[in-house]
Amino acid sequence: LVLPFILGPVADVLAAEPPPAAVRTVRYKSGPRGLKYDIVKQGTGPTPQRAQQVRVLFSLYTDGFPEDGGKFLDSSEGLAGLEFNVGVNQVLKGLDLELLEMKEGETRRIIIPPELGYGTDTLENLPPNSTLYYEVNLCEVHPMFPLEEDQINWMERHPL
Repeated sequence: LVLPFILGPVADVLAAEPPPAAVRTVRYKSGPRGLKYDIVKQGTGPTPQRAQQVRVLFSLYTDGFPEDGGKFLDSSEGLAGLEFNVGVNQVLKGLDLELLEMKEGETRRIIIPPELGYGTDTLENLPPNSTLYYEVNLCEVHPMFPLEEDQINWMERHPL
């Protein structure tokens, strides 16, 4: 191999192992409140409003994404998707915040810091203060129905 003779120490750096997951976030954009995201596939549909029902497909990892050595935790595989009203605390705050920025048909990789995930809670296979790594596809944004006054009041008392 001629490369080491030409570049010397630089060749050693180029041949080194790839950086850990924490360093590979360079391509990620900053989202609200410390979220990081990368758009894997652009969406072309509408962006959901708070309290609008959506359907998503997801995969959840810890310690990075699979190519970074991350460990698989959960997914919607085998399901038609997870349906919920976005932005009203039916899922993790980090997912709510990021989904409200996505378009229907869009797939994102999202890095959720502990304070927007499970925080200090200990769950099976997930230690406290874990950063979460999601790949999420916003499959469908359902039509928005008029909200009742008590629903509007609840959202005003519970901002995201």
